[in-house]
Amino acid sequence: MRVVVFRRHGPAEDVLEVVDVPVPVLGPRQVRIRLRARPVGPEDLRYVAGTHRRPVEMFPAVPGFGGCGFVDAVREEVALRCGTRVATPVTGTWQEYVAVDVADLVVLTGSVPDSVGCRVGTGLDPLSASPSWEGEGRSRRIGRGVVTEFDLSNVREAVRRVRRGSGDDLVLTG
Repeated sequence: MRVVVFRRHGPAEDVLEVVDVPVPVLGPRQVRIRLRARPVGPEDLRYVAGTHRRPVEMFPAVPGFGGCGFVDAVREEVALRCGTRVATPVTGTWQEYVAVDVADLVVLTGSVPDSVGCRVGTGLDPLSASPSWEGEGRSRRIGRGVVTEFDLSNVREAVRRVRRGSGDDLVLTG
């Protein structure tokens, strides 16, 4: 699976890289989520730079605070089904799959867009955005702002947009 990592602190443009690693193995009371969207913002850049209030515990590290997607695998003691759409506020979501404790999940309804769902529980106020979409393609208007989506392999362009303060709401997809 693809994962965005950094091996040392520094400017995101200089230290982020996309690597391939094995899909995570589940521990007790965990589910695996195939992530569809993760928010990108100034907090992520501070985390990569080493100036965020939350320290990096070990390198290489994976940025990202929160995400949403579909349950891909479950432990037998978990009463959730594969295919359930969920959000999680865990750290390290700039990857295709995450294994998380079932207590760290919120089940999403079909009417919540991924760009809102990926912020649930992260402190990024997903309720300030309207669930109604306007427009098509990779940039869409939602509520008062524009959501621009980037594939994981194009994380550097998303970082550049955050640095420029484009005002867009940026989301990593895929």
